[in-house]
Amino acid sequence: MDNPDPLDNLNLSSAPEVLIAKSSPLKKILKISLISGGIIVLILALILTLNYFNILSPSSLFPKYFSFLPHQSLSQKAKNPAVASKPAKPVLSCPVPENFCAQPRMIENNGNYYALGFNLPQGTPLLAAFSGKVENEPKISNHPLLYLRDNKGNEAVYSFYGTTTIPLGNTVSVGTEIAKIGEGLFPPVAPFIGLNATFSLKKAGAFQKVSPEDFGK
Repeated sequence: MDNPDPLDNLNLSSAPEVLIAKSSPLKKILKISLISGGIIVLILALILTLNYFNILSPSSLFPKYFSFLPHQSLSQKAKNPAVASKPAKPVLSCPVPENFCAQPRMIENNGNYYALGFNLPQGTPLLAAFSGKVENEPKISNHPLLYLRDNKGNEAVYSFYGTTTIPLGNTVSVGTEIAKIGEGLFPPVAPFIGLNATFSLKKAGAFQKVSPEDFGK
């Protein structure tokens, strides 16, 4: 007599449900593990990024335990300095005595020329607006032109009727008298009508806007 096969009495129709029922807790555990692992990876990536850029850096706060973490040194940051700003205008002193300094005529010509115009009494001194060297250029008019230049590319231009009172080529300190106003006025052409002196400021060859508010700052 043949031995019965144990599989003959197995109800296979219920096998899938049994396997699924048994595997469901495993799926939940696996799903939770994957989510937890992803969160941990994101946290680690965030910590490493902050540490590298020295933002709440664990390797800086706790070097004894986290010095092995990669981070950007300060010397590396120094290799990429911020873009330098444009050089500021020099600190200016008023180029005329204080009592004449408050209300000069503001002169502008198409954005290419800026100056302060004055009508000064005869004998009024013109003063160095900053420390520099007094020079002149080939005359382009029948009145003196004086240039005060420093070693930073700043150039003050004095156009006036009068005489110079300091030898050309001399280096002077701020506030030094460099000329005196004499007789005469500029030709009656706008915007110079009624003036006998102008002061302008140039930087790298270009005229700069200047106003009384710039003096003494």
